[in-house]
Amino acid sequence: MGKNIRRMFLAALALLAFVAMNSCGSSETPMMSQFETTACKHTLEANSTTRCGYLIVPEDRSRPNNGKWLKLYVAIYKSLIGSSINPPLLYLIGGPGASTASAYDAFESTASANYFRQNFGDDRDIIVLDQRGTNYSNPSLYCSRELGPLRSQVYGISFADAAALRINAMAACYSRLQAEGVNLSAYDSLENATDVRDMALILGYEKFNIYGASYGTRLAMMTMRHYPERIQSVVIDSILPPEVNPYEQEPSAVLYSFRAFFDAAKVKYPNVEAHFYEMMDGVQAAPVAVVGHHYDGSGQPTDNITVTVTGDKFASFLVAQLKQTPYDTTLPKTIETMYATGNYGKVADSWISFLDFFFPDREAGSGAPSVAMYNCVFSAEDAYYTSPLRVEQIIRQTVANPSIASWVDGNFIRMEPAILGVWPVEPLPFRESDPLVSAIPTLMLVGTLDNATPEPFSRPSAAYLSNSFYIPVLAGHATAYLECVTRMINSFVKDPSVSPVNTCATAYQWD
Repeated sequence: MGKNIRRMFLAALALLAFVAMNSCGSSETPMMSQFETTACKHTLEANSTTRCGYLIVPEDRSRPNNGKWLKLYVAIYKSLIGSSINPPLLYLIGGPGASTASAYDAFESTASANYFRQNFGDDRDIIVLDQRGTNYSNPSLYCSRELGPLRSQVYGISFADAAALRINAMAACYSRLQAEGVNLSAYDSLENATDVRDMALILGYEKFNIYGASYGTRLAMMTMRHYPERIQSVVIDSILPPEVNPYEQEPSAVLYSFRAFFDAAKVKYPNVEAHFYEMMDGVQAAPVAVVGHHYDGSGQPTDNITVTVTGDKFASFLVAQLKQTPYDTTLPKTIETMYATGNYGKVADSWISFLDFFFPDREAGSGAPSVAMYNCVFSAEDAYYTSPLRVEQIIRQTVANPSIASWVDGNFIRMEPAILGVWPVEPLPFRESDPLVSAIPTLMLVGTLDNATPEPFSRPSAAYLSNSFYIPVLAGHATAYLECVTRMINSFVKDPSVSPVNTCATAYQWD
């Protein structure tokens, strides 16, 4: 069945489901989907009130009778006051394909649970969904058996050679998942959004709130577009709107974040920009062998790994540091110290961490991402509508520095199976990339140093969201780890008609 016909059929099913549900009152349940309780798979604290289950959904709603079902793991964190009469907050993780392990830790562990539960949920339940293909969901789409064994090979080689190994491994993973009978075209944001809707309604919630971070913001906006009737409010944090094609727009995003950082840092460190580019260009011309490490929980190195530091790896270091929330107050000083000492150990450490993420060796229950899910989504929604040639042209037109250009080229072309056509799936209709027009109350949060989803990505979206509050925060990616932001979230969800009070810092502080 062609994709457009498939989507028309899906839309018809959705309409029938909507009619059926609205004739059934508060006891309604979505068509096809079911829910079954299960023992929680993640670690619970003593006397925990958390309950867990599986949302059981068709793999492909355009073919509901093919007998293939997915089991999506759900954790329900009861409100701190023990009451769930208020509409819950649905927590949507990013990635796509990111693990919810960090959310389980934040909402369950003694050290942080009260804080995050108080500020995210307070007097309402919080629901965390393992999106299809991720973590404890079944099937879970991991490529760890192909990528993990390559880790020991990639740390010391060039970015281009590491990317080539990754592409070969991803092609092998794609073939294996297909041979296992996985319909990789069923793992996209439209199916995800319908899962979100089904989850809320099948649990009996007439209304619900959404918090989404990173890719979770695109998923939230897809849910707003297709299922607005039940949504009370939405918080989108580090925003990837549907109209943004990250392959084409990330080159300018990287430069935007670099400019924002250097402009902010020069107040105290006037030479930091010149020194950074001098070092980066220097190692691009003459690479340097540097020993880097993994570290244990106490911050002690556990191994010695030699990394050949080049300009693109230097650029990767700054990209990674600028994503941090809270922002790294020591970053200008770190750069100046590297310049004074010639010790590039932090660049080597950052590169090792970067490759660990892109060559995961673990699966469900860990913090490892489902890179297969990542590629399914971006293949269907972004890569299909551009090309390596187009992205190369944008890089040449946008990025003058060869080290930064090499990093962007490696990160968004050479190691990305979606853009290279190695991960083919049926695309979503192009109309799904139209800007979202909505009157649902929306709190829009963006980190001013973020290069993954910077302000230029989402500022235009605010004009289409008539009841939105747009708040830049001095942070990197995913601002909700700041207490001032969680207070805003809590205030907004309680009364989304009022702009929350922003008590976050208004000026950068550098050590």
